Amino acid sequence: MSEEIANLLELVTAGEWGNNQGTPGGVDTGVIRSANFTKDHQFNAKEIVVRSIEERKRQKKMLKHGDILIEKSGGSPDQPVGRVLFYDLKGEHTCSNFISILRPSQQVDPKFLYYSLCNLYGRGVVKNYQQQTTGIINLQLGEYLRETIYHPPLPEQKKIAEILSGIDTEIESLSKAIDLHRKTRNALIESIFEDGHKKAENGSNEWKVWSIEDLLASTATPMRSGPFGSALLKEELAKEGIPFLGIDNVRTEEFVLNFKRFLTDEKFKELRRYEVFPQDVMITIMGTVGRSCVVPEGIGPCVSSKHTWTMTFDHSKVAPEIVCWHLNHYGRTRTKFLESSQGGVMDAISSLTLRETKIPIPTSRVFAEQIVGHYKSSHNHEQALNDKFRKIKLLKNAVSSDLLSGRKRVTI
Repeated sequence: MSEEIANLLELVTAGEWGNNQGTPGGVDTGVIRSANFTKDHQFNAKEIVVRSIEERKRQKKMLKHGDILIEKSGGSPDQPVGRVLFYDLKGEHTCSNFISILRPSQQVDPKFLYYSLCNLYGRGVVKNYQQQTTGIINLQLGEYLRETIYHPPLPEQKKIAEILSGIDTEIESLSKAIDLHRKTRNALIESIFEDGHKKAENGSNEWKVWSIEDLLASTATPMRSGPFGSALLKEELAKEGIPFLGIDNVRTEEFVLNFKRFLTDEKFKELRRYEVFPQDVMITIMGTVGRSCVVPEGIGPCVSSKHTWTMTFDHSKVAPEIVCWHLNHYGRTRTKFLESSQGGVMDAISSLTLRETKIPIPTSRVFAEQIVGHYKSSHNHEQALNDKFRKIKLLKNAVSSDLLSGRKRVTI
């Protein structure tokens, strides 16, 4: 029970870009672009542009509920062209000429066909139909549409689409819960630290503003950035041994236990001054600049790379969690990091910028412990949500693979 995609369509047509909004002789219409496609084949509907389209062309290109949009030009080396969207928006829209409209025939349930095309994309089938010219990746749509997909009876298609839609609903619900948690957390952080700044400026003895320089431990190298990974020789690296950390090990409030490079014992002795210890705070100065995390307890010897700063704090003055929370989320500090990193190539956040960063610290140890408690509770809750989110996405991939291949059948 398989069928060519082309045989399940009643219309295949390119979109229409039109002219600037308000151009005489046209009708202002929302135009969906590749920018409105997420990597998970969902709509980013926040920035649908409005273009003026001649009525004659407009009538031929208007989208209908159940249409499938496929990206035929664009992509990138790590994101193949060929992403798809299921059109179910309210209002009147068309799509740009870099996108094609696939209108399902009555032989196929539209949502089933959409999930089948998502599955082809996830399996990398679209890579067989990519053609690159002048830096733009194009999808050879005619050849792609000759691909065959599993095509069970229509009632079974509808049931499969219903199952996968139910999983998508749970994924969307979890995504909203994560987003709400982050917004609530960020508002709390902004409130705590802004209140601390104001009270300290007004002479209150409840808060004191410290620079990171003042909070560092009195060790030989309380703030350090290691060597570039590319500077290490092959004989200095090993398949196992002392982990050599990079920006991939530092996520926002999460130390990632995924070690890819290791140092020999001999090289570790030479680089010992760059060692990372539990309860240190690490912050990225490359890639997504300014991500920071607290190094967890139980971590064995590690060495930091040039792409991060590692800081050891005086715990009698501040808990590392407070520093981490402030660096990751406080608006004034984030803006300062962004401004200081613009135009930089390697050391996007300098040692001086970090050392001069001001952090308000409550003088009451009880209040400080409450902030740390909020941090840990928030961190654990977000981790639980993210773990659940990852598991449900893995479940969807497995269920999609089984149901859209016919390996498992559904009971009608």
